[in-house]
Amino acid sequence: MQVTNAKRGMDHPESDYIQRVLGEPLKDALSAVVLYQPFDPIEFLANYLKYWAIKVRDYRCRKLATFEMERILASQIPFNIQLQAERAIRAEQNFLKGERMRVEEEEKRRQAELQRRRELTEKKATLATNSMRSQVWPLVLDEVVDMAMEVAFKVWRRMERARLKAEKAARRAAAKESNEDEEGGDELGEEEDEDEDDEVE
Repeated sequence: MQVTNAKRGMDHPESDYIQRVLGEPLKDALSAVVLYQPFDPIEFLANYLKYWAIKVRDYRCRKLATFEMERILASQIPFNIQLQAERAIRAEQNFLKGERMRVEEEEKRRQAELQRRRELTEKKATLATNSMRSQVWPLVLDEVVDMAMEVAFKVWRRMERARLKAEKAARRAAAKESNEDEEGGDELGEEEDEDEDDEVE
């Protein structure tokens, strides 16, 4: 009976505000009154609407906060993208710089190692050369002396052969001259005797 009277009251123009503002919550409240049949329907209806108002207010606050947060995030997305891009670029630059420094350090260490090995190789080569010279020099000297002696012997033998040939030629010439002298010895003998006398005088 009370619900029927309340519905009849809604038909009046002055109840348009209540119907427009409350609407669904009032409908739910009246359904709850019919369902639970409280001892004081007016107080129950008032408490129900009050609870609904608080609940809706909190819901609307949360909805508004969520909407505002989404709006702020939507407005900040381009800035965030740019910020993330700048951070990514800086991170990449720092990474590349670190890699470049690492490569340079490795190259320096490699060059230092190559220089050390080169110096060590040169030192070992010098020591080996000096050792080889000290070991080979006596052998080379002996070989050079042997070669010099062999050359000197060949020269001496050649000169000796030439001397012997010259002596043979001289003996032949002397023998030839002696033969010629014996043939004309009589004629020349007197002249030689006269010459010897003149020399004695």
